[in-house]
Amino acid sequence: MGAGGWGCLAVVVVATAAIWLLVGRSAQPEPGPRSELEFDGPLLVEPPGVPVRGSGATRQQMSRADEDELVRVRVSRHAAPEFKVPPAPRGFGQGRWLPAGESIVVQGVPLRRGLFYVGNALPTASREVDPCLIDPSKPVASTGDFTQRQTDYWPSYSSISPSARRAYLEWLAGGREHAQADIGYVFLFFYGLERRVLIDARNDRSVEQDFPSIALELRRLLQLYGGASRSFRHYAGALLDWVELSRQPPQLYLKPVPELPSTGEVPFSLRVAIGQAAVDGSPLPASLALAWTKHEPSIRLRTAAKRCAGQFARLFEQKYATTFGTGLVLTPNRTRLKFFYRPASAGFLGAGEFVQTFGGLPDVTALTAPFESCRTWPRPPRAS
Repeated sequence: MGAGGWGCLAVVVVATAAIWLLVGRSAQPEPGPRSELEFDGPLLVEPPGVPVRGSGATRQQMSRADEDELVRVRVSRHAAPEFKVPPAPRGFGQGRWLPAGESIVVQGVPLRRGLFYVGNALPTASREVDPCLIDPSKPVASTGDFTQRQTDYWPSYSSISPSARRAYLEWLAGGREHAQADIGYVFLFFYGLERRVLIDARNDRSVEQDFPSIALELRRLLQLYGGASRSFRHYAGALLDWVELSRQPPQLYLKPVPELPSTGEVPFSLRVAIGQAAVDGSPLPASLALAWTKHEPSIRLRTAAKRCAGQFARLFEQKYATTFGTGLVLTPNRTRLKFFYRPASAGFLGAGEFVQTFGGLPDVTALTAPFESCRTWPRPPRAS
């Protein structure tokens, strides 16, 4: 090959090498920030205070055994993505009171009328879960029959069966008004009203803003279930008295007498009104005297007085006005009026006493003399 041929060959080789270098460089990634770090080091964890083997040595200073233990670890430059813990579903967490009209869905059952507690924690004085608390985390059966007895004497939502929980939720969802509902579910709901009135209001006077709606609900429940259970009639009637007397209204005897449940004793609201009339020296209105007569345990009204209540009331007022004029004036006695409330819920164990006093107001209903004059009313002549 001549000199010219060798020259041409050299040009071709140089050009090929230049092209190869350019192609190789273009394949390399551009320098700049990397998303990952490459770290060469031994996969070894030493005790605290002991340096990791090889951490202070170069590759030239490391033995072949050290080289064999090297692993390549990729560590991301980017911080791990932040994950927010979602808030607990509505109804979970610390137990809270749902006021009248507030709605919530528990285990797929919509509860729209409020006046109960829902959540996962609501401790009693004895550090137990309050029986009234509706805990959404508890299992609930697909079906339940609230007309069947599925609770014990002191029911608790946390301890009753899943089918009983379903039955209770269905009863609540139906407006708490089914006439054939087992009284155990009615008491379970009633326990929440007790707690709101006696425990929450004791610690926070603003809770009394719920008292009107609670009193309205108690009257409704007494109309629905008071006749089916004497026990419920007693407890609900006493709690209604407690609610209505919580502010001790003055001159209660001048106000209209509400329809009161028959509990086998004179309701405390009547006792307070009668005691106030005695202290003020005010004549006892005929409507109040009639209510006292109807609830006095020592007086048993005949069948005619019960069946014809309206006619009996008119005749009573006529006889009362004829005998006492503007009304019977009572003399205060020494027996003082105290209202001891005994809760129905087992959640009140260890919570202490619940007593209302009325500033030394006398309990005139403890006397029998006021009725002696009533028993001497002239009887109507018999029909010939």
